[in-house]
Amino acid sequence: FHKMPLCHKILRDHHANSRNDRVKDKYILIFSDVKGCCAYILKKLVCVIVYLVSLGFFMRSCDHHDGLCNTIGQGNWRFCTSQDWVCCRIVSMLSWIEQPEDFPSPDQALRDPDGLLAVGGQLDVPWLLAAYRQGIFPWYSEGQPVLWWSPDPRMVLLPDELHVPHSLARVMRKQPFELRADSAFEQVMQACAAPRPGQSGTWIDPQMVAAYGALHAAGYAHSMEAWRDGQLVGGLYGVVLGRVFFGESMFARCADASKVAFVHLVRALADKGCELIDCQMYTDHLARFGARQIARSEFLRRLAHGLVVHDDCWPRDLVLQDGNT
Repeated sequence: FHKMPLCHKILRDHHANSRNDRVKDKYILIFSDVKGCCAYILKKLVCVIVYLVSLGFFMRSCDHHDGLCNTIGQGNWRFCTSQDWVCCRIVSMLSWIEQPEDFPSPDQALRDPDGLLAVGGQLDVPWLLAAYRQGIFPWYSEGQPVLWWSPDPRMVLLPDELHVPHSLARVMRKQPFELRADSAFEQVMQACAAPRPGQSGTWIDPQMVAAYGALHAAGYAHSMEAWRDGQLVGGLYGVVLGRVFFGESMFARCADASKVAFVHLVRALADKGCELIDCQMYTDHLARFGARQIARSEFLRRLAHGLVVHDDCWPRDLVLQDGNT
């Protein structure tokens, strides 16, 4: 309220006027100054409201779950202010895409957070196929625009490098599960979407379930399931193009269920000529099975080679009962 001291000064300077004039001038000046102050206050209140609304919007937009929220918490997502406006630094650096052919080269992906490439577009069969063929995959949270990723390095498993831990091999010899392929794809996705310990949300939202359900109906997305006593107890799903399997998510409701399903799937894919299993990002869990990180350039080279073949490597004749093919 920098005008208030000025108002007092002006009022004191009117001492030469008559008492009535002084009173009249006083109220005129006070009214004029209060009016100006109110306008100033109103302007600032509007600015504050715009700031808070914008901040809330971008905080919701940049709020990720299932591990990505940890990335944000480490400062990889930042907010900047310019006068009374708020912008999200990372989002402003991304390519906003409107058509599947608009995907930028994976080489343009950000380093921090690693692999974030573009924002926008849709989740449907044409978009997903275009993305996977370029080594790009969607990862976002409910209520956000679709975010597209291509990290460097890339976590992969070469089928002939599969390592089965001794403890798991002993479990598999007991044949504890009935294994099925593509018998409950949506159930597997819903199970993968369920919140996990230490997580407040999931990146597999209803839009994601619907999109991959359509991809499954089109013959590109598949599931491997572990059953016990007629109950789905573990499994995984992913996308198959050519000689490449793109793993998306897995779940387990009892010990070793998803691990057994994973090992059998890798072996079945290998028998069908699979050259590459995309694990996307590093996890200790997959590293124990022989998965390793390779440079994105190497991944894209292997991907291009695996996509040359038109027939995919999904084992459609796969029938597993109690672990037996």
